[in-house]
Amino acid sequence: MRSHPDAELQGFGGERMKEQGVKILRSLNFLSFMGFYEVVKNISTIMQNFRIAKEAILKFKPRAVILIDYPGFNLRLAEFLKENNITCIYYISPQIWAWKESRVRKVKAFVDRMYV
Repeated sequence: MRSHPDAELQGFGGERMKEQGVKILRSLNFLSFMGFYEVVKNISTIMQNFRIAKEAILKFKPRAVILIDYPGFNLRLAEFLKENNITCIYYISPQIWAWKESRVRKVKAFVDRMYV
């Protein structure tokens, strides 16, 4: 924010992002689900998170969206960004080699810039 003090930032995140001037739309408490059981148990919350994110993006009309880690959620959101002609920047590449090789195709198709 120091280099662009007039920038308006919104996002899903925690206190550290808030301290840096990001308006938090959804707390990390609603985002962190690890393992198959946790995901299934919280599928309605996850779907609600997608809805909130998509609605906020369309309303805010950002020049770019920066996705951080969390590939199960963010690669789906990257596809939505591409469909809506919004620049997608991905910070912390998904561990393609460790999880799913099919993610390579999604990253190539939907991500404009990758920072690792």
